[in-house]
Amino acid sequence: MVIFVLYLVYNKNDINTIIKVIIRNIYYSVRNYLINIFNNIEIIIN
Repeated sequence: MVIFVLYLVYNKNDINTIIKVIIRNIYYSVRNYLINIFNNIEIIIN
């Protein structure tokens, strides 16, 4: 997360880059969240 913030500060003039980084960060967060849910469901079934 610190690296993410530093990256934003470093690229503060490039709005497109910031938007891409934020979208990518949200995408990976959601993906990891869903993977965890599916893993938990699998454990419950087994």
